[in-house]
Amino acid sequence: MTAEKADYLVTAHHGDDQLETLMMKFIRSGELHEMRGIQSQRPFADGTLIRPLLPFAKQDLRDYALANNITSFEDQTNYETTVLRNRVRHTLVPFLKQENGQILQNANRFSQQLTALLGQQAQLATTLLPLLDLKVTDKVISGQLKAIKTLPTAQQTAIWQLIIKQHFPQISPLKETQLQQLKQLIQSTVKPQGQLALGQRILFTKIYDRFQIGETTIGEIAAKDEKIRILMLNKWCVLPNNEQIGIFEINHLPRKLSGQQLIWLADEQWPIVAKPCQLTDAIMIDKTHHKTLKRLFIDLKVPQEKRLNSWGIWSQETLIGHPEFRVSALFIHEQTGKIRYVLCYANE
Repeated sequence: MTAEKADYLVTAHHGDDQLETLMMKFIRSGELHEMRGIQSQRPFADGTLIRPLLPFAKQDLRDYALANNITSFEDQTNYETTVLRNRVRHTLVPFLKQENGQILQNANRFSQQLTALLGQQAQLATTLLPLLDLKVTDKVISGQLKAIKTLPTAQQTAIWQLIIKQHFPQISPLKETQLQQLKQLIQSTVKPQGQLALGQRILFTKIYDRFQIGETTIGEIAAKDEKIRILMLNKWCVLPNNEQIGIFEINHLPRKLSGQQLIWLADEQWPIVAKPCQLTDAIMIDKTHHKTLKRLFIDLKVPQEKRLNSWGIWSQETLIGHPEFRVSALFIHEQTGKIRYVLCYANE
């Protein structure tokens, strides 16, 4: 757009795309903020992206192109059933159209109404923010919890989503499970202090009637125990046993590696930490069975010195493992809502 000095980018998304997207979102999560579907316009770069064809069915556009001798193209990969969208397109969408010929219009209307409703909810949340007495610094948001505890759940949800959107755009909107955990932590009378990972190394910290959200609170974890190391994305972490371990994106892999393993992580599973292993720690070897590290080290014939000086990678209280030995079955398979990373290891 900059090169062409354009103010608008027009795409050819149509009504079938909208219905497919809504069905995919419903299948994958059902999270309300994801159910808005494809928006008719949104900011893009320094201009605006618009989708004027959303009200039209794909077949109507094909018929129009044919009648007016307009050349059109279709990607052959649209027929590969290994892709969820294609399975929805070729099985679910035809069935829905057969049940109701107005299904595409209904999908667009649903998207528009939900977008408007969420916009109104965000406006209400904006008027309620002063109740939290927010203090904003470069990296931390802090405020009072007393007032928000008395608000209806829907209003609490809107406030937290608005804070995340305004101050921590690098993380995704909070999922329903995170919102439930957040509410439980806030309302708990037996747990006056606590923390909750929100994703991308951002933590929510409850301290009696106050809260903090930010990346700086991660350092407090390490400060409490000098044996704990916080892993930063795309950076090596040097361990006391002279090993290096880190989590990297595919396009940021280091050159020299002793071992690597693909892992899948959700935003809320950060922060990831490294800490010394205990022989009684257990790791999942499949979806239902686990094995203690003591038994694993015996099976792998790991030298005694390594057993006593081994470090593992953890997501909160769950052991991810170590690429030299084993990585938990909970993290090595592709899962909806999780991002692919590479757990890397070097001993030189």
